[in-house]
Amino acid sequence: MMTNDKHDIRTRLIGIIEPVCEDAGYELVDLLYRREQGGWTLRVFIDRLPGEAATEAIGFSDCEKVSRELSAVLDVEDPVPTAYSLEVSSPGVERPLRSAEHFRRYAGETVKIALN
Repeated sequence: MMTNDKHDIRTRLIGIIEPVCEDAGYELVDLLYRREQGGWTLRVFIDRLPGEAATEAIGFSDCEKVSRELSAVLDVEDPVPTAYSLEVSSPGVERPLRSAEHFRRYAGETVKIALN
């Protein structure tokens, strides 16, 4: 039952967070919602939209901007039934491939596949 609940929350979070990121000029790469040592964490990974200064790395100010915008929307939508910490980050070197577009963009590159 918890797996379905977490899947439903994840799907709802993507539906809320993705448009906010895109409106702010970023791409939602992935998100993680899970219980960690300090409680529940919602970790959002962002990158530049394809073709828009894609060579420029995501910095602290980018994460701060998206975090402020997401906090406001998530407070109104209230999609998560528990208290949580919001973290916004770049995807880093081991960037997850979540969508068909991600897979197309990195076709021909070496990837590591993990099934959860």
